[in-house]
Amino acid sequence: MIVLRILLYILLGIILLVGLLLSFHIKIYLHLGDELHLRAGLGPIMLKLAPKKPPKPIDLRDYTYEKHQKRLEKDRKAALKKKQKAAEKAEKKRQDKLLAEKAEEVQAALEEAENAPDEVKLFTVFEIIRFAVTELGRFGSYMKTDIRMLSVTVGGKDPEKIAKTYGILCSALPLFMDFLQARTSMHPLRPNTIALNADFTSEKLKIQIDFRFRLRFFSIVRIGWHALVWFIKAKIKQTQAAAAK
Repeated sequence: MIVLRILLYILLGIILLVGLLLSFHIKIYLHLGDELHLRAGLGPIMLKLAPKKPPKPIDLRDYTYEKHQKRLEKDRKAALKKKQKAAEKAEKKRQDKLLAEKAEEVQAALEEAENAPDEVKLFTVFEIIRFAVTELGRFGSYMKTDIRMLSVTVGGKDPEKIAKTYGILCSALPLFMDFLQARTSMHPLRPNTIALNADFTSEKLKIQIDFRFRLRFFSIVRIGWHALVWFIKAKIKQTQAAAAK
């Protein structure tokens, strides 16, 4: 009885741990101003990807005679290991070449006897397109996007080019926002979030972006399950179509 109770507690703990993991969000925070700031992570764990940390200052204590000898020995072992891997890779390449030659002979024989109808091949292509349209569209609806700031000031040395760039952005930006609203779960825009201006006195383009992206980890598992079911069904239908022919 005690052993069963312990096993039950362990099972419940695993279920709670998996449930907690699936509830976490994959997060990407992007802030672009004078420099790029990029953070990404899962749940409460966030990693700073940019800007990179400055290199540590050189410590002369790391360059004593004893430590230098250790580094030389480490480099020697690494070079020996690399040489052994190169020899193993060359041998594997030779074996793969022999197998490829045999496989080509078998493939040539199979192609002579192959009588697969074109309808089966088209069926596979249609299924892939259908999956891309339905499943990837559904996947996009799981994404949570949040634009906290998008400010673009068009500048440059050529006034005509500034005007053209500004006009293109005026046309492209609403389409981009409509795409996010239609394909993702987008957070409602806050007041004064979007700013698009043309500055003929500025010599360069100025961009400021504060964008956040979140996707629940469970959504990835769900899409993976849909993909697996789709693949199995497609294989079954393909086999049935081939058998019917």
